[in-house]
Amino acid sequence: MIIFIAAAWIAHNNDLGGYSRIYTDVNDYPIWWLPASILLIMLIYDTYFYWLHRAMHHKAFFRWTHLVHHKSTNPTPLATYSFNVIEAIMEAAMGFLIFILMPVHLLALLFTVTLTFAFNVYAHLGYEVMPRWFRRSFLFEILVTSVHHNLHHHKFKGNYGLYFRFWDRIMHTEHPDYVKTYDRIQEKRFGASKVNEMKRAHFPLLLLMIPLVGTSFQENSALEGVWRDDVGGGIVSIYKDGDYYQGKLIGAIDPKKDAKVKRMNFHVLENFKMENEKEFCCGKLAHPNFSFKVDGKLRLKDDSTLVINGQVGFFMQTRVWKKIGSNE
Repeated sequence: MIIFIAAAWIAHNNDLGGYSRIYTDVNDYPIWWLPASILLIMLIYDTYFYWLHRAMHHKAFFRWTHLVHHKSTNPTPLATYSFNVIEAIMEAAMGFLIFILMPVHLLALLFTVTLTFAFNVYAHLGYEVMPRWFRRSFLFEILVTSVHHNLHHHKFKGNYGLYFRFWDRIMHTEHPDYVKTYDRIQEKRFGASKVNEMKRAHFPLLLLMIPLVGTSFQENSALEGVWRDDVGGGIVSIYKDGDYYQGKLIGAIDPKKDAKVKRMNFHVLENFKMENEKEFCCGKLAHPNFSFKVDGKLRLKDDSTLVINGQVGFFMQTRVWKKIGSNE
């Protein structure tokens, strides 16, 4: 937040070496340019964010730029600006580029910053609050929703857009279960018959920010989250995929010493199913340096401690993982 505030202060109080095109007199440009510039800023920033966001998910950059933000696998509004300093600088830099490329009235800047903040809070809400008419409106086809971005945090892949679905759909990176998941959530909120009877409606974009009663769309187990294996040196994201839990290697405690970091996104836990709140059974354990898999069981000792038992024949090994953030 300090970085974003500093960037806004510099933009407002500095002419960026004479290149800034921020203006304060609304008569300097045609009045239609005020709303047009807001839309153009959103389109430019969404494009910049999509490609920056997608690049930060590359295994070469993820740990150093984006891992902090993805410690929230089922985010809350507190995750809105919970990210690495490097990521904050790269996002704030886009603002300066816009101020140089195009004239921006101070009111347009203020509106865009406020809208971006509100949209980020909504995207990380952990609840879907859209009214039932939204599903059949043209807005659903173009705008990111809370379900859309929550799937990104939950799956660690796809759904990279900030405001719009354009780039995800063009580049085929939108999660294939997004629409199905959204419909399931809305049916849970409104009932299947009411959702199916929704009529097409068109409302101003500002109505999207009206606070409405929502319904949480993930019933998460404490198993989901980011874990560290102090013995093996790995950092693993455990997420739910249908009825099963999967665990994906997303980093190493010491990348300079640990070769496993080269196998980012390798699944070390596969197809574990919940037996009760604490025990998960009958999945497979894998090691990034070996080709074979072994039978395994998982047990939550508590919300921040995971006991992993792997067995080959009569031989058994136990590891204890700690949830990142629980004791830091």
